[in-house]
Amino acid sequence: MNDLPHYPTVILGAGLCGLSAAYHLEEKGISDYLILERDFKVGGLTRTEVFEGFSFDHAIHVWYSRDPYAEELICRKLLQGNLLRQTRRSYCYSAGVYTEFPYQLNLHRLPPRIIHKNIMGLIEARCELPREESPLHFEAWIYRTFGQGIAENFMIPYNRRQWAWNLQEMNYDWIADRVPMPDIGEVLQGALQPQEKKYGSNQVFWSLLSKISQNVDFGHDNPFRISEGVKNFKTTPPI
Repeated sequence: MNDLPHYPTVILGAGLCGLSAAYHLEEKGISDYLILERDFKVGGLTRTEVFEGFSFDHAIHVWYSRDPYAEELICRKLLQGNLLRQTRRSYCYSAGVYTEFPYQLNLHRLPPRIIHKNIMGLIEARCELPREESPLHFEAWIYRTFGQGIAENFMIPYNRRQWAWNLQEMNYDWIADRVPMPDIGEVLQGALQPQEKKYGSNQVFWSLLSKISQNVDFGHDNPFRISEGVKNFKTTPPI
Protein backbone atom coordinates (compact mmCIF):
# COMPACT_ATOMS: atom_id res chain seq x y z
CA MET A 1 0.00 0.00 0.00
CA ASN A 2 2.87 2.38 0.75
CA ASP A 3 4.09 2.07 -2.85
CA LEU A 4 0.83 3.46 -4.26
CA PRO A 5 0.93 7.08 -5.45
CA HIS A 6 -0.61 9.62 -3.11
CA TYR A 7 -2.34 12.80 -4.23
CA PRO A 8 -3.42 15.61 -1.91
CA THR A 9 -6.32 16.34 -4.27
CA VAL A 10 -8.52 13.72 -5.96
CA ILE A 11 -11.25 14.83 -8.39
CA LEU A 12 -14.10 12.39 -8.94
CA GLY A 13 -15.39 12.58 -12.50
CA ALA A 14 -14.13 14.15 -15.71
CA GLY A 15 -17.28 16.06 -16.57
CA LEU A 16 -17.29 19.83 -16.91
CA CYS A 17 -17.09 20.31 -13.13
CA GLY A 18 -14.16 17.93 -12.71
CA LEU A 19 -12.27 19.31 -15.70
CA SER A 20 -12.87 22.85 -14.48
CA ALA A 21 -11.50 21.95 -11.03
CA ALA A 22 -8.35 20.50 -12.62
CA TYR A 23 -7.95 23.49 -14.92
CA HIS A 24 -8.13 25.96 -12.05
CA LEU A 25 -5.67 23.93 -9.98
CA GLU A 26 -3.23 24.14 -12.90
CA GLU A 27 -3.86 27.88 -13.16
CA LYS A 28 -2.65 28.16 -9.54
CA GLY A 29 0.46 26.10 -10.30
CA ILE A 30 -0.88 22.95 -8.60
CA SER A 31 -0.33 19.78 -10.62
CA ASP A 32 -0.30 17.22 -7.79
CA TYR A 33 -3.85 15.96 -8.28
CA LEU A 34 -5.66 13.02 -9.88
CA ILE A 35 -8.91 12.88 -11.87
CA LEU A 36 -10.77 9.58 -11.57
CA GLU A 37 -13.30 8.79 -14.30
CA ARG A 38 -15.24 5.53 -14.71
CA ASP A 39 -15.79 5.96 -18.46
CA PHE A 40 -13.35 5.90 -21.37
CA LYS A 41 -14.33 9.40 -22.47
CA VAL A 42 -14.22 12.76 -20.79
CA GLY A 43 -17.00 15.32 -20.74
CA GLY A 44 -19.76 13.75 -18.64
CA LEU A 45 -23.16 14.96 -19.85
CA THR A 46 -21.51 17.05 -22.56
CA ARG A 47 -20.35 13.92 -24.38
CA THR A 48 -21.63 12.86 -27.77
CA GLU A 49 -22.04 9.21 -28.79
CA VAL A 50 -21.79 8.29 -32.49
CA PHE A 51 -23.75 5.24 -33.64
CA GLU A 52 -24.01 4.16 -37.27
CA GLY A 53 -23.22 7.65 -38.48
CA PHE A 54 -25.68 9.41 -36.16
CA SER A 55 -24.61 11.61 -33.23
CA PHE A 56 -26.48 11.50 -29.93
CA ASP A 57 -25.80 14.11 -27.25
CA HIS A 58 -26.08 13.08 -23.58
CA ALA A 59 -27.57 16.51 -22.83
CA ILE A 60 -28.22 19.78 -24.63
CA HIS A 61 -24.91 21.07 -25.99
CA VAL A 62 -25.21 24.80 -25.66
CA TRP A 63 -23.81 27.20 -23.08
CA TYR A 64 -24.76 30.57 -21.76
CA SER A 65 -23.76 32.60 -18.75
CA ARG A 66 -24.28 36.05 -17.29
CA ASP A 67 -21.18 35.62 -15.16
CA PRO A 68 -18.39 37.81 -16.63
CA TYR A 69 -15.61 35.44 -15.55
CA ALA A 70 -17.32 32.38 -17.06
CA GLU A 71 -17.96 34.20 -20.35
CA GLU A 72 -14.37 35.41 -20.52
CA LEU A 73 -13.01 31.93 -19.76
CA ILE A 74 -15.22 30.06 -22.23
CA CYS A 75 -15.53 32.53 -25.11
CA ARG A 76 -12.17 34.29 -25.16
CA LYS A 77 -9.76 31.86 -23.56
CA LEU A 78 -10.65 28.18 -23.80
CA LEU A 79 -12.80 28.12 -26.95
CA GLN A 80 -11.93 31.31 -28.79
CA GLY A 81 -12.49 30.85 -32.51
CA ASN A 82 -14.45 27.62 -31.98
CA LEU A 83 -17.81 29.01 -30.84
CA LEU A 84 -20.99 29.88 -32.69
CA ARG A 85 -23.22 32.51 -31.10
CA GLN A 86 -26.92 31.96 -31.72
CA THR A 87 -29.70 34.31 -30.64
CA ARG A 88 -32.46 32.38 -28.88
CA ARG A 89 -35.60 31.60 -30.87
CA SER A 90 -37.54 29.18 -28.66
CA TYR A 91 -41.27 28.52 -28.69
CA CYS A 92 -43.76 26.47 -26.72
CA TYR A 93 -46.58 24.78 -28.65
CA SER A 94 -49.82 24.74 -26.68
CA ALA A 95 -53.50 25.45 -27.30
CA GLY A 96 -52.80 25.23 -31.04
CA VAL A 97 -50.34 28.15 -31.17
CA TYR A 98 -46.62 28.80 -30.73
CA THR A 99 -45.76 30.98 -27.74
CA GLU A 100 -42.30 32.52 -27.61
CA PHE A 101 -40.09 31.82 -24.60
CA PRO A 102 -40.48 32.85 -21.85
CA TYR A 103 -44.13 31.79 -21.97
CA GLN A 104 -45.27 34.01 -19.10
CA LEU A 105 -44.15 37.14 -20.96
CA ASN A 106 -45.52 36.35 -24.41
CA LEU A 107 -49.16 35.40 -23.99
CA HIS A 108 -50.62 37.47 -26.85
CA ARG A 109 -51.05 34.60 -29.37
CA LEU A 110 -52.94 32.35 -26.96
CA PRO A 111 -56.75 32.00 -26.95
CA PRO A 112 -58.46 34.74 -24.86
CA ARG A 113 -59.75 32.27 -22.26
CA ILE A 114 -56.23 31.05 -21.52
CA ILE A 115 -54.82 34.58 -21.40
CA HIS A 116 -57.59 35.49 -18.93
CA LYS A 117 -56.88 32.46 -16.74
CA ASN A 118 -53.13 33.12 -16.80
CA ILE A 119 -53.43 36.79 -15.85
CA MET A 120 -56.09 36.32 -13.19
CA GLY A 121 -54.08 33.50 -11.64
CA LEU A 122 -50.98 35.68 -11.55
CA ILE A 123 -52.87 38.57 -9.91
CA GLU A 124 -54.31 36.21 -7.30
CA ALA A 125 -50.89 34.71 -6.59
CA ARG A 126 -49.25 38.10 -6.18
CA CYS A 127 -52.03 39.89 -4.30
CA GLU A 128 -54.23 37.37 -2.49
CA LEU A 129 -52.32 34.18 -1.59
CA PRO A 130 -50.82 34.12 1.93
CA ARG A 131 -47.05 34.68 1.90
CA GLU A 132 -46.11 34.15 5.53
CA GLU A 133 -44.62 30.70 4.92
CA SER A 134 -42.14 29.65 2.26
CA PRO A 135 -43.32 27.13 -0.36
CA LEU A 136 -42.53 23.54 0.58
CA HIS A 137 -41.24 22.46 -2.83
CA PHE A 138 -40.74 23.50 -6.46
CA GLU A 139 -44.35 22.87 -7.52
CA ALA A 140 -45.69 24.99 -4.65
CA TRP A 141 -43.19 27.72 -5.60
CA ILE A 142 -44.55 27.71 -9.17
CA TYR A 143 -48.14 28.18 -7.97
CA ARG A 144 -47.04 30.88 -5.49
CA THR A 145 -45.00 32.78 -8.11
CA PHE A 146 -47.11 32.46 -11.29
CA GLY A 147 -50.60 31.47 -10.18
CA GLN A 148 -52.82 28.59 -11.25
CA GLY A 149 -53.15 29.53 -14.94
CA ILE A 150 -49.50 29.84 -15.92
CA ALA A 151 -48.62 26.96 -13.56
CA GLU A 152 -51.03 24.46 -15.12
CA ASN A 153 -50.91 25.71 -18.72
CA PHE A 154 -47.13 25.75 -18.94
CA MET A 155 -44.77 25.77 -15.95
CA ILE A 156 -45.75 22.46 -14.37
CA PRO A 157 -46.04 20.29 -17.53
CA TYR A 158 -42.89 21.89 -18.97
CA ASN A 159 -40.80 21.29 -15.85
CA ARG A 160 -42.09 17.75 -15.40
CA ARG A 161 -40.84 16.97 -18.88
CA GLN A 162 -37.64 18.99 -18.46
CA TRP A 163 -36.52 17.36 -15.21
CA ALA A 164 -38.34 13.99 -15.50
CA TRP A 165 -38.98 14.16 -11.77
CA ASN A 166 -41.75 14.81 -9.29
CA LEU A 167 -41.74 18.59 -8.76
CA GLN A 168 -43.00 18.08 -5.22
CA GLU A 169 -39.69 16.37 -4.47
CA MET A 170 -37.57 19.24 -5.84
CA ASN A 171 -36.33 22.34 -4.05
CA TYR A 172 -36.28 25.73 -5.75
CA ASP A 173 -33.21 27.43 -4.30
CA TRP A 174 -31.31 26.77 -7.58
CA ILE A 175 -33.58 29.00 -9.66
CA ALA A 176 -31.88 32.39 -9.19
CA ASP A 177 -32.19 34.09 -12.61
CA ARG A 178 -32.87 30.90 -14.58
CA VAL A 179 -36.64 31.49 -14.55
CA PRO A 180 -37.81 34.99 -15.51
CA MET A 181 -40.19 36.32 -12.82
CA PRO A 182 -41.83 39.40 -14.37
CA ASP A 183 -44.11 41.89 -12.72
CA ILE A 184 -47.81 42.05 -13.61
CA GLY A 185 -47.32 45.03 -15.92
CA GLU A 186 -44.80 43.15 -18.07
CA VAL A 187 -47.14 40.16 -18.32
CA LEU A 188 -50.03 42.42 -19.36
CA GLN A 189 -47.90 44.07 -22.02
CA GLY A 190 -46.90 40.66 -23.43
CA ALA A 191 -50.56 39.61 -23.46
CA LEU A 192 -51.46 42.57 -25.68
CA GLN A 193 -48.60 42.64 -28.18
CA PRO A 194 -45.19 41.11 -29.00
CA GLN A 195 -42.44 42.07 -26.58
CA GLU A 196 -39.61 44.23 -27.87
CA LYS A 197 -37.40 43.32 -24.92
CA LYS A 198 -35.86 39.85 -24.61
CA TYR A 199 -35.90 38.22 -21.18
CA GLY A 200 -33.84 35.56 -19.44
CA SER A 201 -30.16 34.77 -18.98
CA ASN A 202 -30.03 32.60 -22.12
CA GLN A 203 -30.80 35.22 -24.75
CA VAL A 204 -27.67 34.13 -26.65
CA PHE A 205 -26.41 30.52 -26.77
CA TRP A 206 -22.88 29.34 -27.49
CA SER A 207 -22.16 26.08 -29.28
CA LEU A 208 -19.04 24.46 -30.72
CA LEU A 209 -18.12 24.98 -34.34
CA SER A 210 -15.91 21.88 -34.42
CA LYS A 211 -15.85 18.81 -32.22
CA ILE A 212 -13.34 18.40 -29.37
CA SER A 213 -11.87 14.92 -28.90
CA GLN A 214 -13.39 12.96 -26.04
CA ASN A 215 -11.25 9.84 -26.37
CA VAL A 216 -8.53 8.90 -23.91
CA ASP A 217 -5.26 7.38 -25.15
CA PHE A 218 -4.25 4.51 -22.83
CA GLY A 219 -1.26 3.44 -24.93
CA HIS A 220 1.39 5.06 -22.73
CA ASP A 221 2.11 5.62 -19.05
CA ASN A 222 2.54 9.38 -19.18
CA PRO A 223 -0.16 11.54 -17.56
CA PHE A 224 -2.94 12.07 -20.07
CA ARG A 225 -3.37 15.69 -21.06
CA ILE A 226 -7.03 16.30 -21.80
CA SER A 227 -6.35 19.84 -22.93
CA GLU A 228 -3.84 22.55 -22.23
CA GLY A 229 -3.81 22.97 -18.48
CA VAL A 230 -5.48 19.67 -17.47
CA LYS A 231 -3.60 16.41 -16.90
CA ASN A 232 -3.25 13.43 -14.50
CA PHE A 233 -6.27 11.45 -15.68
CA LYS A 234 -7.10 7.83 -14.83
CA THR A 235 -10.14 5.66 -15.44
CA THR A 236 -11.58 3.56 -12.64
CA PRO A 237 -14.28 0.88 -12.32
CA PRO A 238 -17.73 2.26 -11.47
CA ILE A 239 -17.92 3.26 -7.81
